[in-house]
Amino acid sequence: MTGGSGPVRLTLYKSGETVRLGDRLAEGGEAAIHRLEDRPGLLAKLYHPDRLDAERIAKIAALVAAAPADPSLGGFHRAYAWPEDALLDETGRAVGVAAPEAPGARSLTALSSPKLRRRKAAEINWSYLHAVAANLAFCVGRLHEQGLVIGDLKPDNVLVDDRALVTLIDCDSWQIPDPRSDGRAVFACPVGSEGFTAPELIGKPLGRTPRTAASDRFALAALIFQLLLGRHPWSGVWIGGGEPPSRDALIRSGDWPHRHGARLIPPENGAPLEALDPRLVALFRRAFEDGCADPAARPDAADWQEALCLALADLAPCTAAPSHYFLPETGPCPWCRQAAATGVDPFPEPPGGSDPLGPLALAFERALARGDARMALELWRDNDMLAAHRALRRYAPRMAEIGAALDAFDGWRALYLAGLRAETGPDWLRLARLWESAPALADARLIAGEDVAGRPASAVAAEVAERALAIPLAPPERLLVTPPEILRAAEARRETTAADAVQLDARDLDIPPPPTSLAETARGARPAAPPLALRYSIDAGWAGLRPATLTLELPRTGRLPALALVCEETGAVALSLPAGRWPAGAERVTFEQPERRTQLILRTVGAGEAACVAIDHPPASRRRVGAARPPVRRLRPAPA
Repeated sequence: MTGGSGPVRLTLYKSGETVRLGDRLAEGGEAAIHRLEDRPGLLAKLYHPDRLDAERIAKIAALVAAAPADPSLGGFHRAYAWPEDALLDETGRAVGVAAPEAPGARSLTALSSPKLRRRKAAEINWSYLHAVAANLAFCVGRLHEQGLVIGDLKPDNVLVDDRALVTLIDCDSWQIPDPRSDGRAVFACPVGSEGFTAPELIGKPLGRTPRTAASDRFALAALIFQLLLGRHPWSGVWIGGGEPPSRDALIRSGDWPHRHGARLIPPENGAPLEALDPRLVALFRRAFEDGCADPAARPDAADWQEALCLALADLAPCTAAPSHYFLPETGPCPWCRQAAATGVDPFPEPPGGSDPLGPLALAFERALARGDARMALELWRDNDMLAAHRALRRYAPRMAEIGAALDAFDGWRALYLAGLRAETGPDWLRLARLWESAPALADARLIAGEDVAGRPASAVAAEVAERALAIPLAPPERLLVTPPEILRAAEARRETTAADAVQLDARDLDIPPPPTSLAETARGARPAAPPLALRYSIDAGWAGLRPATLTLELPRTGRLPALALVCEETGAVALSLPAGRWPAGAERVTFEQPERRTQLILRTVGAGEAACVAIDHPPASRRRVGAARPPVRRLRPAPA
């Protein structure tokens, strides 16, 4: 069936349409990759006949039936090149899959090598590589949250575009649940790669050995190390006796070059480990030293993403070579030193210079790629130049949708919080109807990172729906009916003069009594004015891009007392606001971001002022700004 020119005819399983094969792009031990003519953006992966057993065909069906949720929001990028359809031969037998391609992207192998980077015209510097690593950690973490394990995570299976956005490919080899067993069994990942297989799996039959998220975490750490330092974590000079062991043997032995007493030492003129942010160095030690014997000790994807984002914010350009980004606190620029020692600049200035909007555009597209709708919307609304940027104009319709969704959600959340403060509690039925009537909230990904009163928004929305369903149906309303005898009397006197007309007494009509609150208002009673509800949020800024922002949200116009944004630990004031009248809605005030990691909280100033305002504090994780920098850990050589 598979000759030198490929199958004579292939059919897409879902639509039944015939497709033709285009050029062959690559071929490996399991399959060949082709373009699909008349299907731009899709690639065909055709398995070799000796790899098409019943288990493979069953896995193809499972892949096409259950795709993971892709976190990317922009619509112009995919985090996972998941198979969209199965390819059938003339007999109706599945022989491959059709998966999306990542146009313009290149593998992590090309980015990890300084020599290969020099052949690319893209603007690639150390800041860019940190962003790629953070995006990679995010993509892997979202997969693990959905119960999937990659298994064969290696540089060739990670594609990166010029915007530092990551796409994971070769998804058909991942470990996924087997639907035939109600989730109790899995389709195992049958392959592995030297240097990226976890120590506990080396030497085992991978096709019959279930993988875990911990084994993916080992490969993730190795990829991040290779990406940032341009070499594999187990590359170096062997100083032990005899022939140098294989890389997998070194991994099993724990001889990581940066461990004290290791028989493998770092290569000469390589990028030093000390050039990395100390938080990243600590994570690498957990992954390759503690995690060698204990897989549970390895950092998870969220640990890596947080440390990489913090390190990214601290990078600064070198004064001698602006394309060299480094951490000034770790010493002189390591890339200038490496260029002088080797004669090869690892991060040369790109042809044509740098795009001044590059960092801002990257921050915006990274926010969309990692599903951070709130951050992407704030960047889009606060920076008009993004919408005018030639490469970003295509995002305008999507950003309008995201803005409508978050505006609708903010109104819904305000109504919910107001109900929490009311004596009667939230109006569950109204909240449920409001949520269901807002088409903009149909995309659950847009509120994935939102919270309501310290809880995930999705959990609160589910609770509202359950409570609304539990409310019994209201009885029919009582109608205002005139009694029959009064109607007959009025009919009998229809011819009388107006002076003789019957004046109906309210006591003769079936009118329910007014509510107590209305009765009290009629007698002149005035309830005490409730305190002015104040909700706030704090958004950290970016070094060299914009300051931090305090957003105050008021449901109605009112007078606020003097306020201060202070550090919870030291009481130091980061921002002071004088007393005055504030309008309803959201008002933003910027302030300089503290240099160190700081936990801020909004307080009233003055002993008697607290009673006139009720402050709704966001969760602690939403009140941290700045970045703490632990002392740099200097590595000492092991004693001879």
